[in-house]
Amino acid sequence: MKQSSTKVNAPNRRLGGNAILPAGVAEVDDLLRIILGNIIDVGDKAAQLPLRQFHVCILLTRSPLSMSQLSEKLRCSMSAATQLADRLERTGLITRLSDDTDRRVRCLSLTAKGRRALQTHDATRLKRLASVFEGVDEATRTKIIAGLKLFQDVCLRASTKTQS
Repeated sequence: MKQSSTKVNAPNRRLGGNAILPAGVAEVDDLLRIILGNIIDVGDKAAQLPLRQFHVCILLTRSPLSMSQLSEKLRCSMSAATQLADRLERTGLITRLSDDTDRRVRCLSLTAKGRRALQTHDATRLKRLASVFEGVDEATRTKIIAGLKLFQDVCLRASTKTQS
């Protein structure tokens, strides 16, 4: 596992213009970058995808999506979603299929190559995560999981507020 020498200390980071971030935001941002960089950046082909393309592949593991559904989920324009799909199709990770009910609609689906790439990525990520927890006692693991669940709850509440 690569070690990061990044210091987690950016109390005066600004959010556009002169607005200063609320207390703790910069520290959480730094911690997430370090943690996710160490766990997700696993050095396989799927990890070499830009994050946005990787996100598309993850979305397509659940079910095929139309271009409009994809642009809605990514909160981007149809043009941007089309460009992402074009790149992923050129790499052979996704394919475009005709919709049985409406021939004008093209659905994106993960190919077998795309599924294999994500499975390899998942297996490698889980091995790295397991190596992080080697030697961590149960009490510490419980605290880590509780903290992550708490953070997830806070994020979900914030997401619900912004959607209403």
